Amino acid sequence: MKLGDGHYITSNGRHVAVSEWMEGTVAVLDTSGCVVKRVEGLHMPSGVLLLEDNKLVACCRTEGVVHGQDHIKLEDFSIRDAAENNGTYFLAAVDCILLCDMSMRPLGCIPLSAYTVHHSGEALYSISSNVVTAYALNSTSPSATVAVPHASGMASRHGKLFVCCRRNGIVLLDISNPTTPVVQGSLSMPDDMDIRDITFINNTAFMRTSNRVVTRLYSDLMQ
Repeated sequence: MKLGDGHYITSNGRHVAVSEWMEGTVAVLDTSGCVVKRVEGLHMPSGVLLLEDNKLVACCRTEGVVHGQDHIKLEDFSIRDAAENNGTYFLAAVDCILLCDMSMRPLGCIPLSAYTVHHSGEALYSISSNVVTAYALNSTSPSATVAVPHASGMASRHGKLFVCCRRNGIVLLDISNPTTPVVQGSLSMPDDMDIRDITFINNTAFMRTSNRVVTRLYSDLMQ
């Protein structure tokens, strides 16, 4: 599945979406890797969300967020990534994590820079400067931090947080206690595989590299 350069990947349980920042597009793929559509004309798209109804949320740095058919300017924020839980968006920005409602109206912020965010449904996780930070539900104060060198993107599965570390494989954090992640181990990857982000559909992992999406069965990934 060769694609344009990018860092981020997401899924909604049926499709996968990846940003191609130099091309200004987001590609939506089916589980076999075929591109089913491309959203074009975006400003440096980075993080993406694919909602249940296939509505796309694309983070466009200083140009704000494309939310379905709406282009929402968020003045003074450079939006890098997005997560959603129970009707609240969490937008990773240069200077903070911005909280918004489903219409992208700001609700508040977490005063910590982040370049990627993930919500497990039980806790929010962010990455900045090689540190993973955990936040309890409805809290804007960190509950724990874990140093993870080269940390890039992440996703949760079966009580584990999979943290992609570029050419250094994947670090596993035990999040059985969601607000207190603990390093559990690591998964090796081929030396030439630059793993930037990860998402899951059923028992398959979809991993974003510089210009591809690589798939692995969960059972094979864990070996």
